Amino acid sequence: MKKEVRIGLIGIIAFALLIFGINYLKGVRMFQASSYYYVEYTNINGLAVSSPVFASGYKVGLVRGIQYNHANPGHVVVEVELDNNMNIPQGSRGELVTEMLGTVKMNLILDLESKTYCQPGDTLPGVVNNGLMGVAEGIMPKVEQLMPKMDSILHS
Repeated sequence: MKKEVRIGLIGIIAFALLIFGINYLKGVRMFQASSYYYVEYTNINGLAVSSPVFASGYKVGLVRGIQYNHANPGHVVVEVELDNNMNIPQGSRGELVTEMLGTVKMNLILDLESKTYCQPGDTLPGVVNNGLMGVAEGIMPKVEQLMPKMDSILHS
């Protein structure tokens, strides 16, 4: 009977270590206090759950969930888990930046002149910054018009 109990305990400990290890690799801080805020966007451009959230270039949290806002069609609500010590001033907003390789990161643009702070659970406005890829999308129609002309110039 002792052998079965020992095997059972080892199995339970291994399962707990597996769960803790997976959450650790995903960046989940299981034993640290955190607060949740919401950011509302009209387009999330490929933002994923467990994406990092930055403020002034420093990682302050993670994206915990993404849900479509059925009460306000066309809007997506992103749940953000931030460090408990992070205070977000009123007037701050969340900005999605599309990077060169197509990944999306979230930056919190803090209104540092505000003296009042948002409470956990508040919803912040969100803006999208397409970055260099957005500029390239605007140039592509002009490049497509030039291609036949360039082909004939190079051919001659």
